[in-house]
Amino acid sequence: TAYAIIFIKMQIASIKAYQVLDSRGEPTIRVRMESATGNHARFDAPSSLSVGAHEAKERRDNTASYGGNGVSGNISTITNIIAPKFIGYPLGHQADFDALITALDGTPDKSNLGSNTLTAVSGAYFLLSCYERQREVWQVTADLLGTKPDMPRVYANLVSGGSHAPGLDVQEFMIVPRTNDIGASLELIYGIHHTARQIFRTLYGPSVDLVSEEGAMAPVGISTETVLEAFEQLARRTNQAYQIALDMAAYNLFNNGAYTLAGQQLSMQQLGATYMQWDQRFPLLSI
Repeated sequence: TAYAIIFIKMQIASIKAYQVLDSRGEPTIRVRMESATGNHARFDAPSSLSVGAHEAKERRDNTASYGGNGVSGNISTITNIIAPKFIGYPLGHQADFDALITALDGTPDKSNLGSNTLTAVSGAYFLLSCYERQREVWQVTADLLGTKPDMPRVYANLVSGGSHAPGLDVQEFMIVPRTNDIGASLELIYGIHHTARQIFRTLYGPSVDLVSEEGAMAPVGISTETVLEAFEQLARRTNQAYQIALDMAAYNLFNNGAYTLAGQQLSMQQLGATYMQWDQRFPLLSI
C-alpha cells in the first residue's frame, strides 16, 4: 500500500562516519546519514576546550596520531557497531533513537562509545528526520520542546580568558543585543567590538591584538571588573541596547575546595555573593 511504501522510504539507508577538523583545527566526527528516499544529512560533533567534571565523556584515540586527539576509533565504532544496528530504523523518533544509542553505550557518562560519537549520530538522525519531512529544523525543535518559535538573540564573545586565553579568570565576556533583528544585532556588535578594542589598546597597549582560541580579544593585564565596567559604559552610550552574559567555566577555577578569582580563595557562597554584586552593578543577562 501507499502507507507501506512511505514507511519503508522514511528509514535510515546508510550511516557513514569520517574524521574531520573542527573550527579549532582539532579532530572531530562527521556523520553522514542517508534515507531510502535519497535525502542525506551531515552532522559534526562539537567539542569544547573547557570540560566540567560531570559532563559526558568524549572518546579519543590516545595514540600518536593528532597528539592523541584523533577519533579513528570512534569512526570504527560507528561503522561496525552502530550502523549495522540502525540500518532500516524509522526516521522521526528522536527520543527513542537517542534512548537506544545511549543504551548501546551502557555507561552513565557515555564513556564507552563516547559522547562525541553519540552526539554526531544523534545530530545526523535529527537533521535527516527534519529533511525527510521537509520541515525546518527550528520548526521541529519547537514542536519537540512545546515552545513558540522566535528569532533568537545573538550572543557575541568579545573578550576571553580562562581555558581560552591567559590573563582573565572569566572564560567568556559576551554582549547580547536586546533586539532579535539579526542585521541590527551584528551592526551593534561590530561597533562595540571596535570601540572596546580602541579603549583596551589605549589602556593595555598592543596586547589587545592577542586573540583567544575562539577569536575573542585577550588583552594581558586587564581585570574582570575593568572589562565589565567598559562594557557597562558602552551600554550606557547605546541607551542600554545590549546586556552582558558571562561564561565562568567555574570548574576551572576550583582547586583544593575553593575557587580562585582575582588571586583570592573563595568558597562557593563567596563566589555566589560576587556574582550577585556584579549583577547589581552591571547589566547582566546571565552568568
